[in-house]
Amino acid sequence: MNNEESLAMWKLYSTQHESVCIQSTFSTLKRVLPDCCFLGTVNYIDYAKESITSDNLLQYILHKRHSFAHEKEVRAVIWDVQKIPGIRDETPIESDPAKIVPIDLNELIKNVYVSPSSEPLLKDVVEGIVSKYGLKSPVHRSSVLDGPQY
Repeated sequence: MNNEESLAMWKLYSTQHESVCIQSTFSTLKRVLPDCCFLGTVNYIDYAKESITSDNLLQYILHKRHSFAHEKEVRAVIWDVQKIPGIRDETPIESDPAKIVPIDLNELIKNVYVSPSSEPLLKDVVEGIVSKYGLKSPVHRSSVLDGPQY
């Protein structure tokens, strides 16, 4: 949920030269996810000084160590109580925790960015993929390494 791109995020979470990221907004993500999804921002705390005191199990998913606060992370969680033993029925939790959630990518993706240190060809390749799959999002080369304009 950063207002601007972050060079630190490119360095920490990508292979800098061949990476692609998408930009969306919290409100857009909330709108495109189905009702069974809970969307929330992560709370960053000092585990040595603070604790998670709640009967709500989602609170354990929405907390993280304070040293990750630069991420400003949002998490989407599927809360399907019909799959939890002891609730409604005795159906066991599925062994595969992944679940495909169909969403409208044209509504979700506002912009696509390629790594600031990528070769120019990567932007062309990503534009071709975006076009092939009918996405309307513009593709940009990240400008976080660009010099100042005088």
